[in-house]
Amino acid sequence: MLQYNGNTEVLDLGLFDVDESEIEKREEAVQRQARRLQPKKKVNSTPCKQGNWLVFVILATLALAPIFMFFYGSIELTSLNSETVAVMSRLDEAQRENGRLNTELNSMITPSRVSEFAAEHGLVREQLAQVKHIRIELERVVEVAEPRELGFFDRIENTFNEILEFLSLN
Repeated sequence: MLQYNGNTEVLDLGLFDVDESEIEKREEAVQRQARRLQPKKKVNSTPCKQGNWLVFVILATLALAPIFMFFYGSIELTSLNSETVAVMSRLDEAQRENGRLNTELNSMITPSRVSEFAAEHGLVREQLAQVKHIRIELERVVEVAEPRELGFFDRIENTFNEILEFLSLN
C-alpha cells in the first residue's frame, strides 16, 4: 500500500489512464460549453458593413431628399423674389413715364396751342355770326310726317285694299 501525505487510502491509478482522443473530445466539449455560456457580442455595423449597400443608399436618399428640397425651394423663392422686385421696379418706372407723358400731353392741349396749330394748317377762328345755337326741348313731342306723294303702284295697292275692305275679306 502506498501512503501519500499520511493518507493510507488505496489509489487506483487506472482511472487516470485515458486515451488522448478522449481528452481532446472532453476539451472540445468544455470549449463548446464555454462558448455557449459567454454572452454574444453585438455587432455594431452599418448596413454597408453587412453588405446591404443598396439599403444604405436608399435610406441616405430618403434622409437627404427633404433637405435638398428645402434648399432648392429656398433658392427658387429667392430667384422668384428677385424677378418680382425687377418687374415691380419696371412697373414703377412705366407708371412714372406714363404720368410724365400725360403731363406733357396736357400741356400740349391748351387753347392757345390749339389755335396755333389751327393757324399753321390754314384754319381760321369762327365768327360769332357763324355759330348756330340749337335749343332742344326736353319734352317729348310727336311730329306727324307729311304724306308723301303716292306713286302708280301705291295707288293700285290702295285701290285693291279698299275693294277688300268693302267685301269684308280683309
